[in-house]
Amino acid sequence: MSASALRPRTITELIDAAFQLLRRFYLQLVSIAAVFLIPVIILQASGLGTFQANPIPTPGVGFGQPGGLGTQPFGYLFGLGAAFVLGILGTSGVVVGVSDSYVNDRVEVGPAVRRVLSRFLPILGGTLVMIVMIFVVMVALAIGFTLVGSIGVSLLGGLGAGAVAAVGAVIVGILAFLGAGGVLLAAYARIFAVPMVIVLEGTTVSEAFARSMALTRGSVWRVVRVFLLVFVIIAAVFALVLFSTTLLLSHSPRFMTIYSVVGSTINIFAYPLYTVFITLLYYDLRIRRDGYDLEVMAKELTGAAPAAPA
Repeated sequence: MSASALRPRTITELIDAAFQLLRRFYLQLVSIAAVFLIPVIILQASGLGTFQANPIPTPGVGFGQPGGLGTQPFGYLFGLGAAFVLGILGTSGVVVGVSDSYVNDRVEVGPAVRRVLSRFLPILGGTLVMIVMIFVVMVALAIGFTLVGSIGVSLLGGLGAGAVAAVGAVIVGILAFLGAGGVLLAAYARIFAVPMVIVLEGTTVSEAFARSMALTRGSVWRVVRVFLLVFVIIAAVFALVLFSTTLLLSHSPRFMTIYSVVGSTINIFAYPLYTVFITLLYYDLRIRRDGYDLEVMAKELTGAAPAAPA
């Protein structure tokens, strides 16, 4: 892609650019995701990816024996861990594919997969640290939410047990919940670029967090708006399929394995949708912060290859 196409974009322009890339390279991006996610489907089809413990142990059958309580949880945990790791790698692989399509106007499945595998440990480490950080924020917000709710109820208690007090308590609860959700989104917005920085810029985990914080400084609300818009788009695209499979599961829990397989299959096709938006958002932040478009233009003028995310 020429440097003229690498420019700061509005949110609507980012969405438009994302759909343009999806139209041109969707099959290649899905192929990258499939390399990592098809093994997840195989695990789930075998029963390792679904929780199928017997709620009532068979009389005379011990723990961990066929038909007894606890036969499946170990396999479930193994399948869950494998799905977690492969899902992280799948996302990173699609990030590389989107980056290649945006910067170099091409996508190659094999090199993208190899590049991700070469950064396996930093990618996994960075993701785990992100999860821990978000978990800590969630716990702090839960405590704060509880305290605010308790204080609000206490203050409103003076109004008696009438409708005014009840409505006031509901309003306080809603405001506290929205505030907690906003803080959580803002916290994630500051570190969302960590996986992209690790896989595309080749940094260490600690450097990636510092880099993500620097890129998103002053742009948190913009990042949050993109997240919310992407959520609406993906929900609209996959709502019918997810509703149908959830309805099927609610009528018969025996379809849990089928539900898991269907869900993972949908994920293969959904991965490029989310990942193309966050990757283009990452590049938009680089253009605004680092002048990445000018860097590519300078390399084009000197006859050098465009600066792939190094």
